[in-house]
Formats: sequence, structure tokens, C-alpha cells
Amino acid sequence: MKRTITLIFTAMLALLTAACGASEAGPAASPAPSGPNVQVHWDALETPQAGTVERWYEEYTPELIPSDEYGQLVPYIGGESQSEIWGTSWFYGLATHDGVIVTDPVFLEVTALDWYDPAKYGRVQGGALILHSAVEVADGPVDEYSPGFEDRYGLAAADGSWYTGQVYTDLICQSELGALFFDLDGCIVMVSAGGGAELWRWEAGEIPFEGLVPDMYYWDSVSTSGDYMIYTEWDGATGDSWLTYVDLRDGSVLDGEPEGLDHGSAYDPESDRTRFSGGWYSISGGVLSIELDSGETHSFPMPEGSGEYSYPDIDGDRAIISLDDGASVMTDLDGNELLRTDEYMYWIWQQYGDAPRLATAAEFIADESGTSGHSIFTVYDRDGRELLVADGTANQFGDRLQIADAESYRLTDLEGNDLIRLSRWQAMDIPAED
Repeated sequence: MKRTITLIFTAMLALLTAACGASEAGPAASPAPSGPNVQVHWDALETPQAGTVERWYEEYTPELIPSDEYGQLVPYIGGESQSEIWGTSWFYGLATHDGVIVTDPVFLEVTALDWYDPAKYGRVQGGALILHSAVEVADGPVDEYSPGFEDRYGLAAADGSWYTGQVYTDLICQSELGALFFDLDGCIVMVSAGGGAELWRWEAGEIPFEGLVPDMYYWDSVSTSGDYMIYTEWDGATGDSWLTYVDLRDGSVLDGEPEGLDHGSAYDPESDRTRFSGGWYSISGGVLSIELDSGETHSFPMPEGSGEYSYPDIDGDRAIISLDDGASVMTDLDGNELLRTDEYMYWIWQQYGDAPRLATAAEFIADESGTSGHSIFTVYDRDGRELLVADGTANQFGDRLQIADAESYRLTDLEGNDLIRLSRWQAMDIPAED
């Protein structure tokens, strides 16, 4: 059951959203009493380092208020909760592209609607946001091992012009058409990415797949390709499995695989090439050859230190090449070395848009027991220059960075200039019992 995993962090939700979402420009209204009964320390907002906060609404805003005036919305980090088992969970709010806060940090996740495009060997984003939050279980947990919260999902325009509300309990899959959810009544609903309208539904008692039920993970049984959902069905007695296809345009279940479905392939044995998002590459005799989808070609010797298991991660006009000893090298497509690190380096997770991705390397710092710890992320620009160090996390959303460093939650541009800066929860001197 996924709720025991994703919602174990949310016991501090109301406190974090109230404290970290407040503006120094004016007091925020107290949160509605739907969350946990906790004590809010407003004095914690008076921190040594000045924050950078501008709000669209003066009052506490736990829901997205649709408007045509925001422009592109960007998620920012505004709070956190920690678990000895699962680590740190971040709480997110929504802000304008320039960093004006539109909602307080009430969401467990804010992600762009996206889907895997096998023809491009990569994920493609649409113009909608999936908002994941939580609510308390109405009758309380059944026992001490049961979660006290339930998932809620909503779909919103990337510019906040429309919003469904947090009226769905489970996200099943995504496609260019929209997102497939379970609603509060156990029905399956296909919601349009073009305005949030319902395209079709399966009533709770008429779902055509026995194993498709609420409160489950679907990554091993559901995928999408184009306009189709691919559902893996299993025979529990024999262990046999088979694929069933659903047309996401109308919910019809097909008798077989639709014509022209592109499964894609990461490897072409005839040419000994490997696919990446943007083209193909091959390595032969210590030489890396790259052919972009545009037809442009590049070829250069693999960097010093490369071995049998070295491979490139190509992003636009840059490549990160992992070396056999765990080190990494960043090059341009002519093989010029821009950066060499002793750590494993990778392109930062790009949640939305097509802005050039930055690179990051993580160093794990163990605690005294050696059983847990945290990671320090060093972020580099695409010319190999160190940009910043984050003692929590660093993600990219379009041309914006979501950062948690030692003292603050930050939303910055790609040069590290602050648009939002909020005092980080763990840096506040508040007794644990509070």
C-alpha cells in the first residue's frame, strides 16, 4: 500500500506550511483547522538571515486560486519533514516565474504532466501540473501502523488559469491527452490536459481490469505510448502475463495492439548504436561517435581514465562521461574537457521545459553511526564552473532551481540569484517536542 510510504512524512504538514509560507511583508492568516493539532511558533520567522518573500495574496493560501494573470507557475520548496526510514520529504508551494508566492507549501509533490515518448527515447512534458497533497483520514487511522493521511491529486494549467481542485485519490498514468485518476468514489476518470474537463470515466463497479484498484502502485503494470495505456494483466495461478491496450481518447479496451504503436528501442544492433534523447551514439576503438537527430555528427576520443564500462550521458551540446574509477568528466561535443570530478556527476533532474540542464555531483556524508546521513550537492553550470552547494536537494524546473541549502529553502534562476528565500526548518532552534 503506497500511503504507508508517501504519507509517513505529513504529520508536520500544517506547522510547516504555516511557518515557512509566511511573508515578512505581512502576517499570514492561521491555517484552517483541517490538519494536525500543532502549535505554531511565529517567533521562528524572525531569523538572522533576511528572507526574500513576496506574496500574491496576503492571507494563507492552501489552494490554487485560478487566474489568468500569474503567467507560468513554478514550484518552490517551503518546508520539510524527516523520517529515520525514508529520509527527508519536501513540501512545495506554487509561485510565479519571478518568485511571487501564489500558494503556501501544502503539496507533497508538484510535477509537470509528462509521458514517455519512445520515438524520442525520453519524456515529454505537457502544459499542465499535477499537484499531490494529503488530507487527514476522516475517522482516524485504524491502528498504530496505519497512515493517518490520504493522498489527494489535482490537475492545473501550467499558468494557473484553471484547476480541478484536489479531488482525486490516485494517479494511474499520464499522456499527452491528460491524466487518468481515481476519484473519491472509486471511479476512474480521464481528465483533459487542455482545461481539466472529464473526457470519460469508468464507474467503480465497471472497471474492466480486476487488478486496477485504488491505493496501489502502477509502475510495473501501467505505461503509456501515444494515445494508449498499456496495462499488464497477470494470471495469479500460472504467473503468465499479457498486455491489454486502452484508447485514452474514449476509454475503449482494444482486442490487440493498435497499429503503428512505437515501442522504440535503446539499441540498434545493426549499427551498434545506443539511443539517447536527441540522437544516437556509439563507442568503438576508444572513440565516441555522436549522431544528433538534426543530422549533425561529432567524433572524439574518450577522455583519459575511460574504460570498458565508461559511457556518455549526452544533453544538447554537452556530455557527462562516467569513468571506471567512479569519477566523471564533462565535455563539449568536440571532446574539450570542461570539468573533471572525483564524484559521480549527472545532469540535474529537469522537471519541466527545455532550458539547458545543469550538472550536479553528490557527496554522501554519513553520521557517527554510519547507518544514515545526508548528501551534499554541488551544482555546476554547463561550462563546468561551480555554481552553488546545496545541503539538502537541488532540482531544476525549467530555468529555475529549487534548492535546500544548510540555512534556507531557495528558488533561484540558473545563475543562483534568489527569487525566493525562506529559512529552512531544520535550521530553526525549536525544541523537538514542539
